[in-house]
Order: sequence, then structure tokens, then C-alpha cells
Amino acid sequence: MPLTLEDDLAILSDAVTVEEAEPLWQWLQRCPRGRVDLAAVTHVHTAVLQLLLAARPAVAVPFTDPFLATWISWWPAATAAEAEPPPAADAA
Repeated sequence: MPLTLEDDLAILSDAVTVEEAEPLWQWLQRCPRGRVDLAAVTHVHTAVLQLLLAARPAVAVPFTDPFLATWISWWPAATAAEAEPPPAADAA
């Protein structure tokens, strides 16, 4: 099963498909301080990735898949409250 939801930890594994987006979103709303374990993910649907980027949950364990770790390495492992604000856009 690609998504296991515990009290304060969401464990994503294998190929995480679009079907996991809705239950993950509901869990993130119920558990705003919840953490995610991404170690066993081998593929992530863009809907789930966008959800994680928007919600910015704390990352308990980051991606270990070489492709995901490389291409999504810019994702901070901090919560929104701990993350630095994005740089201001140039006023050109």
C-alpha cells in the first residue's frame, strides 16, 4: 500500500499515485504538525508532489530514490513555520 497514515506520521512508499492525494490531504488537514516519511517512494504523482509542496509538512525521512533525491532535493525538510520566506520578486 503506497500510503499508510498514522497519528502523526504519513508513510509513503513505492509508486504513490493520484489516488493517494485526497486521503493525504485530509490527513494533513487533521494533523497540521504531522510528518512524512518518503524513504520508500519510487515514483510520486505530480498531484501528490504539489500537495506536499503546498502543505509543506515536516519531513521525517527524505526521498532515498536517487532520481527523486536529486530532482526534488530543493524541497526543504522544514515545516512552513520554520521555512525561510521566498525571496521577493524583482520590482522591474
